[in-house]
Amino acid sequence: RLTRKNITRGLTEYRQVKEIYEEAFPESERVWPWYLLLMSKRSSVDYVAYYDDDKICGFTYSVVSDELVCVVYIAVKSELRSKGYGSAIMDSLKEQYKGKIISLNVEEIDASADNFVQRKRRIDFYLKNDMIDTGYRIRKESGDFYIFSDSDKFTADMYRNSMYRYSFGTYMAPIY
Repeated sequence: RLTRKNITRGLTEYRQVKEIYEEAFPESERVWPWYLLLMSKRSSVDYVAYYDDDKICGFTYSVVSDELVCVVYIAVKSELRSKGYGSAIMDSLKEQYKGKIISLNVEEIDASADNFVQRKRRIDFYLKNDMIDTGYRIRKESGDFYIFSDSDKFTADMYRNSMYRYSFGTYMAPIY
């Protein structure tokens, strides 16, 4: 069972969190690390490191509303991937947010993409962890993404209201 710690600049492993973040996400999908810290001061944002004993294994950055948890970033340390840590983090999220719907964005499958195999593996991972394709898509500067959820009760309006009201203010990428 994993333990959790809130991520702050004072966290001993903060540098490792930044390294995991930069390794796991292409530059086009990242925001500045200081921005994540700033936003995590909001009560509606959870920025959490996950540990196996005292070893950091990954992190999540989530926007939490009354009914929905939007997992903006989830990542496992590269050398620990395919060892069950991602599933353990997903289980931890489901336990922590019991009664809320969990959603996340996944890069669309594009056979011509440089990271096609990685994209396919991500989708397979989320499907294995009981996430479903909602049928909705979101268009970001870095491309189009599927919106996955752990509930068939997920709606685009729920997502828009949560992300707008609880996180990013006036900016909202188009959902279709």
